[in-house]
Amino acid sequence: DGQSGAGWVFLNGATCSPWKDREGPFWLYEAYQLADSLCTTSVSVPLLWDTETHKIVSNDCWEISKLISDASSDLGFCSCPKNVLRVISKQGQHNSIPTLFPDDLKQDIEQMLKNNVEPLLDAVETGYEYLRNGKIETSLVLEGRTKVFAMLDKLEELLGNRSYLLDNLTGVDVRLAICLLQFDACYWGLFELQSSEKYRGPILTSDIYPNLKAYTREMYQLMKPAVYFESFRQLYRLGQAIEFTRDSYSCNGATSYKALNRGNEEQLPDLHKIAAALEMPT
Repeated sequence: DGQSGAGWVFLNGATCSPWKDREGPFWLYEAYQLADSLCTTSVSVPLLWDTETHKIVSNDCWEISKLISDASSDLGFCSCPKNVLRVISKQGQHNSIPTLFPDDLKQDIEQMLKNNVEPLLDAVETGYEYLRNGKIETSLVLEGRTKVFAMLDKLEELLGNRSYLLDNLTGVDVRLAICLLQFDACYWGLFELQSSEKYRGPILTSDIYPNLKAYTREMYQLMKPAVYFESFRQLYRLGQAIEFTRDSYSCNGATSYKALNRGNEEQLPDLHKIAAALEMPT
């Protein structure tokens, strides 16, 4: 929420216990406080909630992905769209149960994540440090920007002769694809990555990274029902929320209306152009 600085909010309320059917918006910090009244951690998404014990199972998207995939495999089904089943890995007694984390590939998946995806994610994370510090280019921020471009180049080379990071579509592909989808939609502008001398152009709406573009386009076809580009724009509200919270605890008085709406004056990426670039050529 960019206006109050109170964090993630679901305007239509929550659909799970104990907040189900309660009128009005649901603030995610309520889940953290109910699970632990002394909790001081940052409020983040996604969050896997146990509706029976009213406890947080995990707020780590990688762990949540593995938990859901393993649970689905144990039950003998997969919630993926049918067109995904033709490329997803299989396991089980008759090698027929689809899973994003097959037992025989789990070590390879974790290694691929550690060597090629987490470094990119960690580098992108320094963008939040940039916003928290009032857009000051600290050494950490500058190092992070350099690492972003280095990892993009590394992944561009890696995907030059393969369709997926491993032999089949696995959870590490989903993790990378979600990150790549957000670059043109918000990361470049929000974290001002395009101001770096190493910036050569966007991933999806140019041909600077042809392998990454083809890879992301292929993954988008498989993930399309679950991709909501407008949600990526919510990240632009983080700067407003950080500034509001900082000024609320400052002795300089209340945040001005102009400061609150500064993010609205920025030129936002054209989501229609990005989505069009992701459609398979006819």
